[in-house]
Amino acid sequence: MQRQLLSIRAPAQKYDAIRRFRRRETLRIGARDLTGGATVEETTLELSNLADVCLQSVFEIALGSLRAQYRLKPNAALATDRFSIIGMGKLGGQELNYSSDVDVIFIYGEEGILTATLTNHQFFTKLAEESFGLSLHPVRGEYLPHRSPTATRGEIWSAGAVAG
Repeated sequence: MQRQLLSIRAPAQKYDAIRRFRRRETLRIGARDLTGGATVEETTLELSNLADVCLQSVFEIALGSLRAQYRLKPNAALATDRFSIIGMGKLGGQELNYSSDVDVIFIYGEEGILTATLTNHQFFTKLAEESFGLSLHPVRGEYLPHRSPTATRGEIWSAGAVAG
């Protein structure tokens, strides 16, 4: 997935590439499933891995967009090594099925000041909204990377958590 996104500059085009990748991979997984080429466990693992790859890709695009928006240098220390997206429920258990919601929790390391007008909390809240906001607003009826319960409620919960 990362190789496919390297030559694409515009975030919207990158998101479209992720959608195409997800559709293609879901079709491949489904065909293997329907022909008896995979067990239920293998299928749910592949669907979970696909969601992981899509979430990672969306996160990286969102991070790049926010870096550009706030004019942060690529090597600026953002403590992103202390930012995590934790899969809960079926995603966390690697048991996604074709119609599963994706439940995640966003956590970041510590509060601090990123710029004169932007705290870590504000930045990481925007990062979570940018990453999962795509689940709130489907394009052509399709959620990216997957539908989330947030999409049906139309809200993003904002909470800071300290990773120890």
